[in-house]
Amino acid sequence: MKNKRFKKIKKRITFFLEKYFGSALLFILGSTWKIEGCDEGKDSPRIYAFWHRNFLPLLYRRRNEKIGVIVSKSKDGEFVAGPLKVFGFKPIRGSSSKNGANAAKNMIKYVKSNHVGITPDGPKGPIYEIKDGLTFIAYISKKPIVPISMEIDKEWVLGSWDKFRIPKPFAKIKITYHQKIYVNSKEEIKSAKNLIKNALNEEIL
Repeated sequence: MKNKRFKKIKKRITFFLEKYFGSALLFILGSTWKIEGCDEGKDSPRIYAFWHRNFLPLLYRRRNEKIGVIVSKSKDGEFVAGPLKVFGFKPIRGSSSKNGANAAKNMIKYVKSNHVGITPDGPKGPIYEIKDGLTFIAYISKKPIVPISMEIDKEWVLGSWDKFRIPKPFAKIKITYHQKIYVNSKEEIKSAKNLIKNALNEEIL
């Protein structure tokens, strides 16, 4: 019983430290970055699509905008949800493999009046592959997809499945917001995926 209670307390302390200490480190690091690029005419709700590896600079750049982001209900997802809240995002729990339908439903509801962000190859890959959730949410909500690609001149690239990128201190980051893509019918899904993939892959071609 005591061991169980100790594990629970340890878990809470770990989440607390990660949520605030990790967020503080990102804020300090992000304050040194030189970021170019903004989304013109972002007043109307839209669906931002970007590869999982580009998450960190966007977390810093688009802070306090209440953008909805799907976060896995796993333990790993819990570590992501904390900093998201600190940076003013709206975590929507679920993933393509677990609670996917519920998460998609909540995203469709949220994007009626707010922006949402989706990593179409997340949360576990394969890298650079667009899953159906992105185009499904766009088709049902009738909101446009705005692909985001990114160039970073100095970075660390982790050995994870997504080749996660961490810009180094004083890195120059160029964020490109591409033209809006609508999915008006099921017949347009395949062509929309190709357009999105081409835009997202500009950084790796």
